[in-house]
Amino acid sequence: MPIANTVLTKTEFEYLQQNITDQYNVIASAGVLAETGLHYVVLLQVDAPEVDLIDPFALQVTRSESLSDPKYFLGVVSAMDNHAITRSALAIATVGTQSAKLNAYLENGGNHIMVSQEYADLALLTGITIDPTYITP
Repeated sequence: MPIANTVLTKTEFEYLQQNITDQYNVIASAGVLAETGLHYVVLLQVDAPEVDLIDPFALQVTRSESLSDPKYFLGVVSAMDNHAITRSALAIATVGTQSAKLNAYLENGGNHIMVSQEYADLALLTGITIDPTYITP
């Protein structure tokens, strides 16, 4: 039985792109939080805690920063955009680039689907340019 050619609704797409944006922002803030812990250890200026804790806290900063690398989000952003491009009648009917097709989907018959700047930036890393009309100010 073939899969029905059903595309995400405006509400569904906006929720999921916001979820990706929230994940990206929370992970980015975890790196900042890890840095504050390391900074606190350094400010202790007491030999034993500094010697015992500086390397593990510095390693935690490195781990946190590596998790916020945009490359970890490109798969899910690409999947969302490809879903819209391959399942939306508006996108399928549009001639041109993948960006043009996604923007046709985001137009949604005049009922604009909006994405965050972070989502648009991640999409750009996958090769899709989202028109500023569809990016939340």
